[in-house]
Amino acid sequence: QGKVIVAASDRKKIILDQAREKSSELKCKIEGTHLIPLVDEVSNLVEWPKIYVACFDEIFLNLPRECLILTMITNQKFIPLFDTKNNLTNKFLIVSNMELDDPKNIINGNERVITPRLKDAQFFLEMDKKYSLSQRIPFLKKIVFQKDVGSQYERTNRITKLGVHLAQNLQFDFATVERAGILCKADLTTEMVGEFPELQGFMGGYYAGMDGEDDNVARAIGEHYFPRFQGDIIPKSEAGICVSLADKVDLLLSMFSIGKRPGGDKDPHALRRNGIGIVRILLEHNLNVNIHNLLNHSAENFTHRVKDLNFIQETHLFIMDRLKGHLKERGYTTDEIDSVIGNNLKNLKDLFKKLDAVKNFKKLDSAVTLISSNKRIKNILKKNKPTNNRILEDQLDHPSELSLFERIQKTKPQVEVLFEKNDFENALVLLAGMSKHLDDFFTNLMVVDPCLEKRNNRLNILIEMDKIMNEVVDISKIQIN
Repeated sequence: QGKVIVAASDRKKIILDQAREKSSELKCKIEGTHLIPLVDEVSNLVEWPKIYVACFDEIFLNLPRECLILTMITNQKFIPLFDTKNNLTNKFLIVSNMELDDPKNIINGNERVITPRLKDAQFFLEMDKKYSLSQRIPFLKKIVFQKDVGSQYERTNRITKLGVHLAQNLQFDFATVERAGILCKADLTTEMVGEFPELQGFMGGYYAGMDGEDDNVARAIGEHYFPRFQGDIIPKSEAGICVSLADKVDLLLSMFSIGKRPGGDKDPHALRRNGIGIVRILLEHNLNVNIHNLLNHSAENFTHRVKDLNFIQETHLFIMDRLKGHLKERGYTTDEIDSVIGNNLKNLKDLFKKLDAVKNFKKLDSAVTLISSNKRIKNILKKNKPTNNRILEDQLDHPSELSLFERIQKTKPQVEVLFEKNDFENALVLLAGMSKHLDDFFTNLMVVDPCLEKRNNRLNILIEMDKIMNEVVDISKIQIN
């Protein structure tokens, strides 16, 4: 009766239901990455939500799509409408706090409000056309990236060098990466980005297209900030991948080098988001990139005074922490993650294959025996060292040690072949098949035998076993409840 819906969740549902109903009537759709955050916000601005349809002059559709969407969402809290081909239309939805039989005044008022905003954007666009992106590069010298780190011009040079290095290692077209890197921050000098900072990258890609730059260059500029938030898309193009990684790596190293690490809930430079961005790009594109080498190569381009000499290692640990958190969100357990990451992880290529292999290995009946034997081997080798590093076959006189030795000789090349093929699951299954031989070895023999020759032989057998067991993952980290 008082026109108040108390629960925010109920208001949110009403807004979504009404919005979908209205968009369906107009043969449009409302879905997009912006929708849920927008509805979450708007549902807390009204008590009795009612949706009306409004529109702006079609002439404004010549503005960049992202500019229109941002203006509607950020400034006015309107819900944009898209046609069936995902093209932005000039219609939008208003979430009002009043239910009226004739909402004409509400609709007209909101249409009057958005028009000046769009005219401003159109004015900024025309002003920005006076200079091409390449002509704007010198302007970056006047924009400070961060005190003690240098200007955006210097940062652009670092990003370009690192991006080219990445492209060459990945056998991508480095000329495209180089051009995109040089231009990637030029839009920071534009009127449009000055008014709408959220359009960084988007406008760079748009202006690059207007300047006649190669389509791949324009796309890479537009992609290099991705992902911008949790769940956002990652760069898809080769050049976009390289420039995006270079941008994020440079940001992390720059901040860590001058002691500006995120603490608690504070992360003003979005370092956590950028760290996760690096992880996602490497994982989802399954790139063969050595992270530590990448960090070292990037740091070589620094000209500013570094305050923390351990910043490279700290940055690497920071990225690994982001990786572990991301993998936990993907459903992997701590022991599964540690067994893979703790095994001299050089890059993230085929990481999901290894994790899935461990997950399936834990389901095998023989896994418990193998894990237990692996721990026992490590404990023995920690306390005992052979006086030579050779297995003397002619002195293998017990059936249990002879059986295990022969099994190692047969299994080792098979595991290596599977490892080369990235068939980690079958490699672990093959290792699991050795559990009985190991069990017999420990049951029937004294490893630390009083006889030096026997002791050396048995310790060297365990050393070989330890190598083959932990070539794929660190089995000692795996836990089975």
